[in-house]
Amino acid sequence: MELGLTDNVVLVTGGGQGIGKAGVMRFLDEGAIVYAGDINDQQLQELQQERPTKKLRTVHFDVTDSRSVADGVEKIVEAEGRLDTLFHNAMSAQYVNNNDRGVTDLSEEVWRKIRTLVLDGTYHCLKYVGRVMKKQGKGSIILTSTVDALIGCPGFDAYVASKGAVVALVRSTAADLSPQGVRVNSVAPGFVKTPAQMGFIDDPALKKLHLMEVAEPEDIANVALFLASDVSRVITGTTIVADSGYLCFKGDIGEFDQMIATNPP
Repeated sequence: MELGLTDNVVLVTGGGQGIGKAGVMRFLDEGAIVYAGDINDQQLQELQQERPTKKLRTVHFDVTDSRSVADGVEKIVEAEGRLDTLFHNAMSAQYVNNNDRGVTDLSEEVWRKIRTLVLDGTYHCLKYVGRVMKKQGKGSIILTSTVDALIGCPGFDAYVASKGAVVALVRSTAADLSPQGVRVNSVAPGFVKTPAQMGFIDDPALKKLHLMEVAEPEDIANVALFLASDVSRVITGTTIVADSGYLCFKGDIGEFDQMIATNPP
């Protein structure tokens, strides 16, 4: 299927690693002009070395700093004259995994840091990218949420609350911007084979929570490409779950099959 993304101007936040890096690579594969935004300049340099092409540009991008976001978006628009797609991924899974807690044990400092990164960072991107797209009368904004925003996840209350707010923002900003030609959606992954998650991936207990193989970063990036393209032109204000069946089934499939065989319906 032809996605029609050639020379599409794309900003990918968190573009230096994980799902963001996969998004950068996949948009480049489709012929887009890609700005990889990240706070880690070394990762951006390594990205350029790995994929030497004139269509890849990098920009220092700190989503927690509204000035950094505003300046980065302005730089892109000055250079290209427009911004067609935002794929927003900036996150620190390592910080969340090591510091988040259930609300009764959660420090105010960790709560603020995770909220600032996840929720305030999304707000900054929506604000400045949304202004550009609203003015030009078109665009696609894709946010990365999580299945943890849709179901309970004990011990990660700051992350779940912040990502849950992202899902709500998708609906409210779509209601505001889509009549102006700007679509707003999100993708909600489950576990993904990113560097920050690899310590969990080989756990047999985790594999039992998925109906299919745990996702590669490229699998999530492919959903973003679909949402960026006109193939999805009537989709806005929604969250697409891409979790290998994590959300729809909880249990050991072998035990479930055995139960059905012993007690047929």
